[in-house]
Formats: sequence, structure tokens, C-alpha cells
Amino acid sequence: MDYITYLSYGSSIPGQQYAPTVRDQLMTVVFFMAVLGVADVLYFRRKIARWWLLHAFANAIVVLLGLNDLFTVMLNPLIASAGEYCMLPNLMVAAVHLYHITFFRNLPLGDWVHHILFAGVICGSAIALVRVVIFTSIACTNID
Repeated sequence: MDYITYLSYGSSIPGQQYAPTVRDQLMTVVFFMAVLGVADVLYFRRKIARWWLLHAFANAIVVLLGLNDLFTVMLNPLIASAGEYCMLPNLMVAAVHLYHITFFRNLPLGDWVHHILFAGVICGSAIALVRVVIFTSIACTNID
């Protein structure tokens, strides 16, 4: 199995435990934060709606990364939680929330609560537990 497949997919099928480690997932969050940083510096930094454009860019990546899981749920909702699922959308959601609180100033309290809840509690739980059913992954990676 190649590294991208290893990094991308976990499995809820007993006996097929090739889910990425917590370390690998945290490194992927750092990588996604770097992608956001490059996009921010090269394109979004001087825009009036900087955060909203960067957020839309991240959401577009989340949607693309989560399409396969979405189709799996739509086509087989009763058995969708048994099998492979992609953790990358969840990791991008964690990255965009962490990027916002790390590189933006004067965030209102509501933003802090939202980011701590999503990046810290929901996405963090998915990373820590490693094996997350597909429904939780899709719920966590909704466009907010």
C-alpha cells in the first residue's frame, strides 16, 4: 500500500486495521496548514475578505476530499459505516480552524468557541480515536 492510501483511509472492518497513526494525522494537519499559509501569502493576504476567501478555499478542498465518502453514504446508507473512510477532510477542517486562531488577530469570543469546539473537540476526537465511522467524518467536515 502506498503512503497516500495509508494516510488517506482508515478502515472500520475488523482485521483491516491500516488506519494512519495519530502522529501521521497531526503531520497532515501541519501540512494542510502550510498549504493554507502558501495560499494566504500568495493570493489571499491582500484581499479585503481575506478570511472568508481562505475559508472558502479550504472548504472547496474539504468537499473534494470528501466526495467519495459522501457518495458511499448516499449509495449505501445502511452499510456505509462498515468499510473504508477518508480522514483527509477531517484533517483539513482541523487545519483551517487552527490556522484561523493561529494567524489572525482580534478574533471574537464566538470564533474562539467555534474553533475550539470543531478543531479541538470534534476533529481532535476523530484524530485521537483514529477509527471514526463515515457518518462522523462527514458530519465533522460539513461546510461551516
